[in-house]
Amino acid sequence: MNAPNAVPAFAVVGEPNEGKTTLIATLAEADWAEVDKRAGTTQKRTSYTATLDGIPILQFIDTPGFENTATLREWFDANKDQRVDLATAFVDAHREVPSLRAECEILAALQNSAVIYVIDGSRPVRREDVDQMEILRLCSANRIAVLNCKTSDTRCLPEWRQLLGRSFTWKEFDAHHVNFEDRIDLLKSIAVVMPAWQAEMEQVVARYQEAWEGRMIDCRDRLMELIEDTVNLRVSVPIKRSGDVSRAGKIAQADFEIKIRECEQRFRKHIRRLFRHNRTDWTLPTGDLLDEDLFSERVWKLFGLSRRQMVIAGAAMGAVIGGGIDIMVGGLSLLAGSLFGAAVGAVGAWLVAEKAVEIELPRWGPLRAFPGSQKLAQAEECVVARLLPKSNLVWILLDRALAYTACAATWSHGRREEKPQDVGADDQRLGVSSRWSAHEKLPLIQWIGFLYSGKTSDQRCRKAQLATEDFLLGQIRAVGAGPVLTPSSQLSIPIEAPSHTPR
Repeated sequence: MNAPNAVPAFAVVGEPNEGKTTLIATLAEADWAEVDKRAGTTQKRTSYTATLDGIPILQFIDTPGFENTATLREWFDANKDQRVDLATAFVDAHREVPSLRAECEILAALQNSAVIYVIDGSRPVRREDVDQMEILRLCSANRIAVLNCKTSDTRCLPEWRQLLGRSFTWKEFDAHHVNFEDRIDLLKSIAVVMPAWQAEMEQVVARYQEAWEGRMIDCRDRLMELIEDTVNLRVSVPIKRSGDVSRAGKIAQADFEIKIRECEQRFRKHIRRLFRHNRTDWTLPTGDLLDEDLFSERVWKLFGLSRRQMVIAGAAMGAVIGGGIDIMVGGLSLLAGSLFGAAVGAVGAWLVAEKAVEIELPRWGPLRAFPGSQKLAQAEECVVARLLPKSNLVWILLDRALAYTACAATWSHGRREEKPQDVGADDQRLGVSSRWSAHEKLPLIQWIGFLYSGKTSDQRCRKAQLATEDFLLGQIRAVGAGPVLTPSSQLSIPIEAPSHTPR
């Protein structure tokens, strides 16, 4: 390496279509990097600068694939005893030779950079690979190989491991399916081959981890906001004339559902931005399930709580709402309000588990309910649509929000055109809320109950809110660790990587 760069720099080299650009897109969270399954997509070296809070922290140099390895190896063998910078000497001597354009681009990128040599470990070792390893050995002491298997065939890996062990530090890394810890682990391995940048790389890793935790907290806050907006939403439709209640109720319910859909879409837009997904054509690994309408029958069948769980949750919700009676009479009712509320809540949850909206009618006096009443015409009473607190809607929104966050957090930015995964049978709930214990759900149930009843100043409401925040943050931190949606899996979450701008 010559004079150092402002930030650690890595030249990413290898055969055409081995996954070089995909690796860079994954590490830099650069989904605008040109990734294609066809060989030769990258025609000239291109720099990508990863940033955090607008500050450059890493530089990746994408290069074309080797095209004339044999010619390059022959020249290196003939000149390796000369005390010159072989990479620079080759570029100076051959920059005008069209057949060696790719090789000149590759060797020019090695100046002031460590080498990341990307290999498809699912294919057999070829003579060209051995030659490339020798060339890179002669060009740079700061090098690491990344085995990026493009298929599930691992039969060739033992040979690759043995060959690389002779002259390379190496790491297995699937750039299409990685979480945050995988990326951090690779960066730590890369740091080992760059002694001059050891301190800087340690700072980069620490900043990534700190920023990732901030991203997790942001997700949690947005999720709490989604729940609160849903519970607090009210849609009013005026009643203009007698007999207009039914029409107004239908309009209010439809508008309520539209606004809830908008809340979910705002949450998703923020999550995409948070995880640096600038493209809009990435395919969810859950197929079309998360794109299906929130109020569709299939969504309500696969997400949220079971009917039995809704009965239990409804009883707890009713106890919170009904507990207001006990508070008002100083406890002299001997908790009759809570018990009555729990009983009503359980029955109500059984009856309305698959509904989302309740319609509040005007409180008319006897005269105001009469057809043709002048007072009714003048007062413009309203029908109000609001969340039915004992319905499944909040749990369905939670499941979809966590699943969407998991997809955004674990979707590699270099991933393209992949067939969606099978999400399992339609008779099994796929979200995580149905697997939470009653103890885990209780603070959330209590918080929703206090929000619904307007008792947000109650100290118990704040306590339930804090417990819910802690629980959901733990769920979100887990969202990058495994399968996103399967009947037997737990949802989990990944971290914060750099913002990026190409040079």
